[in-house]
Amino acid sequence: MMNVRNTTITKVLLFAVLLLVLASCKKDAEEPDPIIRYKNPIFQQHEITENVTYGQNTTVLGNSVQLQLDVYEPKDDEVAARPLIILAHGGYFTTGNKSDLADLAIELTNYGYVTATINYRKWEGGIPVDSTDLGEVAIQAMGDLKAAIRYFKQSAVTSNDFGVDDSQIILLGYSSGALAALLAGYLDASEVNLLESHLANSINNNGGIEGNSGTPGLSADIKAVISISGGLFHKNMISPDEPKLLSIHGDADEVMPYCNGTFEDQLGNPGFYLEGPCVYHQRANDWGIANELITIDNGDHSSPLNNSNEGTIKLNIINFLYNKVVI
Repeated sequence: MMNVRNTTITKVLLFAVLLLVLASCKKDAEEPDPIIRYKNPIFQQHEITENVTYGQNTTVLGNSVQLQLDVYEPKDDEVAARPLIILAHGGYFTTGNKSDLADLAIELTNYGYVTATINYRKWEGGIPVDSTDLGEVAIQAMGDLKAAIRYFKQSAVTSNDFGVDDSQIILLGYSSGALAALLAGYLDASEVNLLESHLANSINNNGGIEGNSGTPGLSADIKAVISISGGLFHKNMISPDEPKLLSIHGDADEVMPYCNGTFEDQLGNPGFYLEGPCVYHQRANDWGIANELITIDNGDHSSPLNNSNEGTIKLNIINFLYNKVVI
């Protein structure tokens, strides 16, 4: 009788343990993945501050211009210091404005970033424009981007109106904006000799390597560059310990070469020589710089921002930033 009773008790205990294990497994299976800032969208609304003046300068034709940007922030965010992404639009250095990348800027705020879309100086002398003038405005755009970086760095150590962590500033550009972003991120004074003579002259005529568009005396160092359909004047502009790099580029790009070629002017003449991501990412690899190249097979210049690719490209950007850039 005693053995039967013990056996029954043992079976009951084993059954109870089995139920607990099954309940635990069910709970684990039902628990969703944790929501992580910068990896998952945690905000649904944003706030915008429009037409913030970050600098001023003169155009190629000598006209004075106020340089402005729009700032986007996650609404009701309690974090005081957040990574900043500055976005530079495309447009062949002749067209476009800061609203062109507003949708992408807003989407990035959903993940907890502060973003800013900027206007920079462009050619205003009419179409067509030759390669020398294109080079001049490319250098001016680089200087304007650096002024925007310095503006936020000064703000971060004074009023910090926008809650920016000035050690985590990222440049993102498309097309001509990507070329300007790559120059701002990688061109050093010691590398001006790599440029064609008219481009070197443009640097000398526009305040040197740092430009003269605003907030002088502060560093314009950044943490990463994201180039969408961009190019660089020379791969050797990438040196050790420079910003992390993400490039998204179609391998059939007819405007900015995937490997190397010329950026043609609007007169149909060969413009300045450019090297594309298949070349300069190898340089980044050689120096041990964290980088990623996303190639769109048979993609043309606009492919990265086409509706069919837009969602994937956004996730590529988010994953790169979360895995390799932000703390």
